[in-house]
Amino acid sequence: MMLLPPALLFVLVFAPCLRFAARVPHKAALDWASSLLVGSLAMAIGLAFAATQSLLAAGSMPIGLFGLASFAAQVLGGGWLVGIRASHADGSPVRFPKGLLIFLAAYLLIMAAAVIGGLLVFLVGGFGFKDLF
Repeated sequence: MMLLPPALLFVLVFAPCLRFAARVPHKAALDWASSLLVGSLAMAIGLAFAATQSLLAAGSMPIGLFGLASFAAQVLGGGWLVGIRASHADGSPVRFPKGLLIFLAAYLLIMAAAVIGGLLVFLVGGFGFKDLF
């Protein structure tokens, strides 16, 4: 139950980033339903890998390797889904290689927003986070 708000927040923030990454450099169109579906798929894959890692015996697989496998599965699944859901102006799908680039661009936008947001919270020191440090 505690994972639901962050997971929902990820999906709701990832969808506009994905639409922006499809529209601006690649001139492709991706509707909101597909963007939310891709974000949900990425979150479901991440949660499945996290649950599997927590169920395995401690030390059976290095956490870095597990994180890399989770990231690869998210990128490949997301790239495939974007490739069949996004379309060019003439209506043809963008296919897997361009879908992979669109998904990676959206993922980089999310990471950049997370780093900038974290730095702003750290530098400003507001929002009630002072007591955490």
